Amino acid sequence: MRPFREIRAIYSEASVRVYQAYSDEIADLAVAANSFSAPLAAGCWSSTRMTWIKPSAVWMAYRCGWTTMKDKKQARVLALDLSRERFEKLLMAATLSHGGDGASCKESTVVVQWDPERDMDAAADAKEVLTRGNREVRSIQIGLRGRAVEMLLDPTFVLRIEDVTGDFRNAQAALAAGDATAAAAQLWPREAEIPMELPTALRAVLAMEKESEAPPHTTTEGDCLPPKRLRSWGEQSLKAALPAQELSPRGFPKAGRGGEGGEAESVANGVGNDIVGGKGGGKVGGKGAARGKAVNHKTVSRWVQVGAGRLTASGAPSAAKLHELRAEMGVSHVVTLLRETESQCPTVRAACARLGLGWTHLPLSGAKLADAGDKASIERIPELVALLAAGESVLVHCAAGMHRTGISCYIALRLAGWSVGEAVDGVRAVREITHDELVLERRGKPSCQETAEAFVFTMLSAKSRQIA
Repeated sequence: MRPFREIRAIYSEASVRVYQAYSDEIADLAVAANSFSAPLAAGCWSSTRMTWIKPSAVWMAYRCGWTTMKDKKQARVLALDLSRERFEKLLMAATLSHGGDGASCKESTVVVQWDPERDMDAAADAKEVLTRGNREVRSIQIGLRGRAVEMLLDPTFVLRIEDVTGDFRNAQAALAAGDATAAAAQLWPREAEIPMELPTALRAVLAMEKESEAPPHTTTEGDCLPPKRLRSWGEQSLKAALPAQELSPRGFPKAGRGGEGGEAESVANGVGNDIVGGKGGGKVGGKGAARGKAVNHKTVSRWVQVGAGRLTASGAPSAAKLHELRAEMGVSHVVTLLRETESQCPTVRAACARLGLGWTHLPLSGAKLADAGDKASIERIPELVALLAAGESVLVHCAAGMHRTGISCYIALRLAGWSVGEAVDGVRAVREITHDELVLERRGKPSCQETAEAFVFTMLSAKSRQIA
């Protein structure tokens, strides 16, 4: 299951980058001195006022309006490279703002608040300042007061102060022009933010294993997604053992919901789902189910044999889960359907590069496939078919692993020579919730399967004309 709470940041073994917005006067003095001691001496920066630091660049952009859409006190963005060791020690003393003791929160020198992550969105309305909330993941905001603020004066804690205002403004300009890919390249010119690998003790202090919850009171009713979607993000991790293989003629694992079974062949958590099965896949059941552990079977993802390769699907995986999937499940290639502006996209790309996994980017806008670039990505799905024919073990994902993922997997199976019925069954075998969304009938609108089949018809017809 994908972590609901993550610290996404640009980081290394030695440092971690966070952002703050300041006035021109404070920014000029701090950058020139590489320290906040200069603006403190000038009387324009205070060590006695509470201040907030954010590892998420898009959240910083939302808060300060890309430095141009709000007030002059937030006209510049500074990137602070902090000592990673001391950053983690700082967080060990944190008090959570949600679900904790309100009194102790007001007394604490370090306050952690988990807010919905922000993604860049050129179509967002004015109050969202070219961003939109991402309900799948919470982003960390860190409030400092008292002694914690004074740490910002310590050169062994704040290693470097860099003015990145230009990057933010260039990204804003690209977004305003409708070029989300260019915006991402401007905002992260050297490397992308990825989830930090943190000690278990620190994750416990920050309650990072907490599962998805309803949006907090700070969101508006219009921002909230249907309860069905909310449930799909926070399923319990599958710990059920896998029984012996029981496959259909196409190699599908036959559905099962409990009962007797042998030891697990392999189990690795996916994202908002669970990926199970070794080389051929498997069915749910066995000892774990007998012990009564909660399992949302609709979100279980399984391998399906396609030619010489294997296909599975999920929601967007974290870097840690990709590591597990490579080691325990044998995933060799990842097909990402996210747009460049979706915050998970650079995370997956960077993790695949670091882990040596193959990565193919086929960005899709959503179930309607209404954007101009969608057709080009759909026409590249034969690349996925070729990967399977070459014997790769391919994970296909979008954000939640439903609409875009179902359409792409269905088209791939159809182009691999499967009939309509076999392709529908194949998607069901891969992941039930993906299948359910694929065939769901919508009043006055085509189902995802119908949308996908229209593309299949066009692609197969074009291929027939080429052969003729």
